[in-house]
Amino acid sequence: GGGGVRDIEEDSASGFYVSTFHMRSERDEQRPLVLLATEMPKVHQRSDLRMRVSRPHNALASPMWFRDLTRGYRKVQPEQAQPHWEAWYTFLERANFPKRSYGMRKSDLYMIVGALLPVWKHLKMIFDKAPAPTGKAKKRPMRVVRVQLDNGVKLIGVQVEEAHLPQLEEVCRQERARNGEV
Repeated sequence: GGGGVRDIEEDSASGFYVSTFHMRSERDEQRPLVLLATEMPKVHQRSDLRMRVSRPHNALASPMWFRDLTRGYRKVQPEQAQPHWEAWYTFLERANFPKRSYGMRKSDLYMIVGALLPVWKHLKMIFDKAPAPTGKAKKRPMRVVRVQLDNGVKLIGVQVEEAHLPQLEEVCRQERARNGEV
């Protein structure tokens, strides 16, 4: 299932919205896009209303100005949104997103887990020497992440770039050899 549809106050801008245009989903079926928009607190009284947006394929997308939202979407009751939400949720669960596509529910992530303290200084050296990711102005610091695997197992570790894997494997091999492990 696509998660529960919850009620939101009718006088609020928050709620479910469907697109005024249709997109092709399964079996050439035309279906409106659907999203859940919730009001974000205003920074000051004169500021325009910003909306936090959730779509069936992601938990949170970029915030959207209310005026932009209403240009392409119309507010609907939860029961009107539910069949579209569930259909897109199911379709997008099977769709092939490109790697690193923004807002995916599932993505590939490389991380190192386990007893990290013995190799922490080596990790830091690898991260410090690594070039900044393409298009980024500065290097990304080490980032601790928590993930849940498809089988339900939860892991906590340090996220690493795929390019770092050979160096990290060598550091781990050296540390195991130093400790007399195979």
